[in-house]
Amino acid sequence: MKSCVKWIAMLLTVALFATSMLGCFGGFNLTRKVYIWNSQVGDKWVNTVVMWALAILPVYSFCGMADLLVLNAVEFWTGENPVSLADLEGEPCTISYNGHQYRVSADGNQIDIRQLDGDQAGVLTYDETTGAWSLQTNDREVKVAQIDQAGLSLYTPEGRSIAVTR
Repeated sequence: MKSCVKWIAMLLTVALFATSMLGCFGGFNLTRKVYIWNSQVGDKWVNTVVMWALAILPVYSFCGMADLLVLNAVEFWTGENPVSLADLEGEPCTISYNGHQYRVSADGNQIDIRQLDGDQAGVLTYDETTGAWSLQTNDREVKVAQIDQAGLSLYTPEGRSIAVTR
């Protein structure tokens, strides 16, 4: 019995030491993607039921451990998280909005938006370190949104912050 406790204590010590040696606090992008997907399923009641199901099935636990033990360590050592906006990369798509046509293409943490029937263009860039989205146009760069522990903040063109809460 005494040796069993000794082995468990040693394994816990090794596990704690191994996770502390990762030396990083990453973006937890996989867990965030599951959370973002969950927030888009339906209204607040449906989202809550889906969240409970994902917690009971340990989807959140699995994603959190994968982020903690593998993905954040890869991000720390390479500077890039394997779970980023890379899945949005690919062929540009064309969308219509307010009677105008726009070409939208994604590359890494940037989304390029060009108006096809005018001269409006911009590059939407995500900064993983601050959680902020910025829009770069021909003449200036403006922060449009930021996600942090407090939630989501949207910014007007004048720079005024609007907190978005549930």
